[in-house]
This record gives sequence, structure tokens and C-alpha cells, in this order.
Amino acid sequence: MNRVMKSIKLYELSFFFVCIFILDSVFHLGRLLSGNEMDYLRYILFASVLGSTFILLCTKKKVIINQFSVCVIIYILLLFLSYVRAVFIKQDLDIANEFLKGYVYFIFLPCLLFSVKTKKQLYILIKLLVFLGTTLSLLSFLLLFAAIRKPSLHSVLMDFVRYFDLMNMMYQDGNTLRIMFSGILLQIIAFFLSLCFYIDKGKLFNFILLVINFIGIFLTYSRGIIAGVVLASIFVLMNYSKVSKNSRKRIIKILIISLLMILLSLIILLKQDSDIINFFINRFFHNNETESNNIRLEMTYMLKDLMYKHIFIGNGAGAHILLRDGRVEMVFHDIVSKVGIIGLLCFLYPFFSMIYYQIHGTKNSKFSLSSLKLCSLAALFAIMVASYSNPYLVTSFGLLIYCLCMCIFTWTKPNEGVL
Repeated sequence: MNRVMKSIKLYELSFFFVCIFILDSVFHLGRLLSGNEMDYLRYILFASVLGSTFILLCTKKKVIINQFSVCVIIYILLLFLSYVRAVFIKQDLDIANEFLKGYVYFIFLPCLLFSVKTKKQLYILIKLLVFLGTTLSLLSFLLLFAAIRKPSLHSVLMDFVRYFDLMNMMYQDGNTLRIMFSGILLQIIAFFLSLCFYIDKGKLFNFILLVINFIGIFLTYSRGIIAGVVLASIFVLMNYSKVSKNSRKRIIKILIISLLMILLSLIILLKQDSDIINFFINRFFHNNETESNNIRLEMTYMLKDLMYKHIFIGNGAGAHILLRDGRVEMVFHDIVSKVGIIGLLCFLYPFFSMIYYQIHGTKNSKFSLSSLKLCSLAALFAIMVASYSNPYLVTSFGLLIYCLCMCIFTWTKPNEGVL
């Protein structure tokens, strides 16, 4: 009995560490508590997640290893070998360390598998992600409103944003703002999880969450992110037959009403004072960022030359191009250039497997979570598309969402893919 109680406390503690780590990743609580630029709390929390996961692994009598876990393990081994290669052929180890650093967040995969034991815990984590993403999206909307209508409120909001170090990028163009928070991936998953809640339960509140998060994503004006969200929404539409008839009606209702509500709210709010429509058209359909486009095009050509040298096994973790200090924003190109096609296939295999399972479906499920599977996978789909030209996926939030999707598909299909 005591042993069971200790085990329960340990997995609950591990789950608690994950939730606090996510909160700290958004609001940088460690900096606020210490008054220092270095967020020591983040390192302490990550060490706690790592330590509790290791203890849970050691105390497990039986560990089920499925194809997702195998692919991640193989990919990590390939990363290790690419680093060893970089050391032996004397490549730039700063580049190699920077490349490997993001992948430490694959620790979320075993951590979530071991620490999330109940449906209640899963929904606590889901609601936390929705709360954080919606908070950022609402803040984006308020910043735009305040910049146009209430300059005094805008100053207060900017002090709040700077205090918590939330902003990744913001600039004003005429009477509109382009706002990109460092937690943009939380806004994406909050949008699709809000969609999940609305599909399951309906309710006006869930629909409002959906609209707020769409506006927050729209205000990034990121071509990659918006394209990813649109394509992922189409993916949801194509797969809504997997859920109930009421859910199908709600999805169709969302598609019809959401665009009307968003456009109407923006028109009412901004009237004729904003350049939001012109800015959107220029951003997406006119070549108004020649320098940025040229740099990415040049980066693509240079990476292709590098990739073709060792297309299957890569050039080593320290391989780089002579542009922007050698750091590459294009995730998939970067993986191929360093770890090769084999590495990329291992990295993407879980994603394509989940796509396959979602399309073909299975009848046996531990939980009835069909809409949650679909919408969490759609969020990952959107991030994958955006990561073609940006490093979103290989971040703490990117790999958290990837690992969360793998866990949801593992929990709902416990007998599938088991070795």
C-alpha cells in the first residue's frame, strides 16, 4: 500500500513539474522571483521533470515501447552520432550544441506517458494550454485595440508585456500592429483545442475562445503560421466524419460563422481608421519583403548544396552554411543537412503515422477522445507547415505539442504499434 501511495505521489509530482515548467516558459516566473536575467527556476524545473521521469522509468515494472518511442530513441541516437562526428572532424561545436539543445525537450514524451494516468489529468493539461494560448491571443487583440483607440491603455499593456518578457516581435504599420508572442505555438494549439471543446460540447464560451485565438493568430501576419492553420483546418474538415453527427454540424457552423464574426468584429472595432486589410494583402500577396525572401531563397540554395554532399547520413551536427552565423531557421532542411534523410524520416515518422491512424481510424480506444486526437493533430499539422521556413518545431513548446500528440494517440490506441 505504501509503495502504491509513493508511486501515486511521484507521478502527480512529475505532472505538477510539467505544468509549472509550461507556466514558467510563458511568463518567466524565475526572472520575476530572482530579479535576475537568468531564469534559474526554468533549469530547476527542467531538472525536476528529468529526474522524476527517470525515477518513474526505473520503478516501472513493465514499460510498453511503441513505434513512436522507437523512432524518437533512434533519432536521439542519430543526433548523438552526428555530434560525435562533429567532434572528430572538428566542426563548429557552438553550432552543434545549438542544434542539439532544442531536442532535449523530447523528455516530454516519457514524462507525459508516465505522469498522466487519468483522463482528468489530461484535461487539466489541455485546459492549461488553452488558458495560456487564449491569454496571449486576448492580449494581442487588446494591444491592437489600445494602440488605435486608447494610447494610455496601450502603454500599460506594453509595460505588462515587457515585465513578463512575452514579446517576440511587434511593429506598427499605419493603424495596425503585427504582434508575435514567444508563445505563439500555444495560441495555435489553443485555437484547435478550443475547436475540440466546441465540437464536443458546443457552448458559446468555447466558440468565443475559438474566435479570440483565431484573431490572435491572424494578428501575427505570419504567412507560414496562417497557411499552416488554414491547411490544418481543412484537414479537420476532411476528417470530421470520425466524430458524431452533432459534431459535424458544429464544425460546419464554425466554418460559416467564424469568418463572418471575425471580419465583422474587426470592421466594427477599427472602422475606417485601420490599415489592417491593406497590410494583410500586402503581406501575403505583394512582394513587399524582398530582403527577407531573398535571404531565405539564398539559404535554401546553400542548404541544398550542403545536403547533397551526404544526403543519407548528413554532414554532422556542426555542419553549417556561411549565412546568418550558420544558424538555420528551416527545420527540415537543417535536419537533413546534419543528420541526413534517415534522420528526417525517423523524426517525421510519428507524425505521418498519426496522420495515417487518424484517416483510417480504429474502433478500440482507452478513452473516447476522437475529437481531441483530431484537433491536437491538426495543431501539430499547422506547426509542421510553419516550421518549413521557421524553427518553431524544435522548441520547448513545439516538442511539447509533438510529444503530447504522440501520447494522446498512444493512450487511445494502447495495442497499436506495440513491439
